[in-house]
Amino acid sequence: MARLATMNQSEELKRLNELVEAKAAENSKERLYTSKEIAAKGILGVTHHKTVEQYALERGLPCVHVGRNVRFRLGDVLAWVKAQRG
Repeated sequence: MARLATMNQSEELKRLNELVEAKAAENSKERLYTSKEIAAKGILGVTHHKTVEQYALERGLPCVHVGRNVRFRLGDVLAWVKAQRG
């Protein structure tokens, strides 16, 4: 069972690496996502948008402040997840 979990993690890391590389290739005019959109994608393993915002405030999840709103670049979020998982 542990071996299967390790395989799933390595496959997930490989998928994240591919996503990060693809996003890094995009230009700087990347779309900004709301915390609800990030939560819906399931990238962080959480489903509530307030948890995504809490990650930005307390755990260093990269974000962009637009007025009083918080937005996220998908490439930044994916890179942060990759760095957190080591």
